[in-house]
Amino acid sequence: MDKIVSIKVIKYDNTEFMIDNTVWRIPSNGLDGFANITNEIGSQKRIYSDGATLGSIRTSEVDRTVSCSVINQNNNEELRQKAIKFFNSKKKYKLIINYMGLQRWCEGYLSKVQISQGNIYRPVSLQFTITCLDPYFRSMDNFGQDIASVMSLVGFPYHSRAEWGGHPVGYYNFSRSVKIYNDGDVPTNVRVVINALGDVVNPKFVINDKYVRIIDKLSENDIVEIDFTSQPPTVKKNGSNIIGKCDRTSNFSDMQIQLGENMVSYNADTGDTFLTCSVYYNKNYLMI
Repeated sequence: MDKIVSIKVIKYDNTEFMIDNTVWRIPSNGLDGFANITNEIGSQKRIYSDGATLGSIRTSEVDRTVSCSVINQNNNEELRQKAIKFFNSKKKYKLIINYMGLQRWCEGYLSKVQISQGNIYRPVSLQFTITCLDPYFRSMDNFGQDIASVMSLVGFPYHSRAEWGGHPVGYYNFSRSVKIYNDGDVPTNVRVVINALGDVVNPKFVINDKYVRIIDKLSENDIVEIDFTSQPPTVKKNGSNIIGKCDRTSNFSDMQIQLGENMVSYNADTGDTFLTCSVYYNKNYLMI
């Protein structure tokens, strides 16, 4: 089993801070509480009987704290200054965690940092806390999938394994739908990119029985991006906001990839054969 535990911290400007037991090391208690999750349960007291009734359940934001220290105290001051310079921003930080062969990531804002000072003969210690407004760990793969795609088949004419060659053939996914299986821990939001290859009227994106329909005409090379991962969700055409063009029956709150099997599709009033649609999502996990 891979027993490596490391964390790569990526700052908003793409600079990195590595904690991988080469320069900085994580002690045995350096990630205590790192994967804790807190559920907030809202309830109302029953009027005519004991107990209460459930009002709501939500998973709250999470503070993730990392403790580490310098391996070679001869580099104390140099590494201390680098850490001070790196952890000094109110911007967003991304953590990529490698835990015994599993890789997950999360992101949030720096809420606390402490760096030791004084005794130059003791390794510098660092502790920082990232407040993650989205409490879940995410998969590294965003599982991008083109719903309308050319699916490769065999070569033609057929050759033996010793003589690979010929002309590849394929078929087009005219059903304009795919099944997506989510084996994460919780439902997950998606980002959708729709490309128009010709004239399209009123495109519609569907997850199971929920949909978002845009009342608009698309022309060749128009790109529509529907982002349910942002809060609030956004709908943009060629970079400009068009959320006001969504019809009133569109559902934004429940457009998620649920646990288990999901049917994801698209269509349009006219011209749906001139559309390509790609879906991107990360699986969400409660813990590592």
